[in-house]
Amino acid sequence: MLTIIKKDWQTSWHIIIGIAVYLFLISFLGSDMNIRSLAVLGLICSGILPLLIWVKELKCRGRVLTCSLPVDRNTFVQGSFLSSWTFSFSMFLIAILLILVKSLIFPAESAHLREILELKVLILSLWIPTGMFLLFFTLYSWKNAGFAMITFLIVFLTGICSIIVNQIATEDTLACCEDPFLIAFLKSSVMFIFSHHGTGIGLVISIVLLVLVNIWTVKFSEFLFARNEIAN
Repeated sequence: MLTIIKKDWQTSWHIIIGIAVYLFLISFLGSDMNIRSLAVLGLICSGILPLLIWVKELKCRGRVLTCSLPVDRNTFVQGSFLSSWTFSFSMFLIAILLILVKSLIFPAESAHLREILELKVLILSLWIPTGMFLLFFTLYSWKNAGFAMITFLIVFLTGICSIIVNQIATEDTLACCEDPFLIAFLKSSVMFIFSHHGTGIGLVISIVLLVLVNIWTVKFSEFLFARNEIAN
């Protein structure tokens, strides 16, 4: 497992360095980049970083090479999953460090620091990579990296387009049609999560669900990957 994580860092360390430099430059050279915007940008980068690693692995056929190592398939899935989390956590910590530095250099920015570093905000932030990993690793283990990336991009672009359409649509247009069941369910689920993160019980439930979803992602991916043929 550690071999897989080490391999990923040896081959992809320059990607996280590049994104960190970009965040540093835009946070201190961007005139309108406050710490709120920096927090959102850092969260986006923490989600994009594993995506870039997966694209590179697809290009270099990293799964075939890794599976040639003396490790079983379950170890490969666990190592790849933990490796993705280490990249996301690293980017997340870099963003927090830049936020703290900027709030020290520019005291006026520190007014929003407590709001950004609230526990409920940090817990909510973990749901973004959790959802990404659930989708990607399930498809990745079932088929291959190419199928997972295409499906992931379709879902991502569909979500972006839906947000844009909802923003530009008028109330009169939306009043004549109801949301499909799946979209309505997702909307209600997101609103439920947001509304209950302000309570202690809500935070505990969210943390427990985070753990359970991540365990499910690993175990289900192990199940699928054990029945998958590795392409040569």
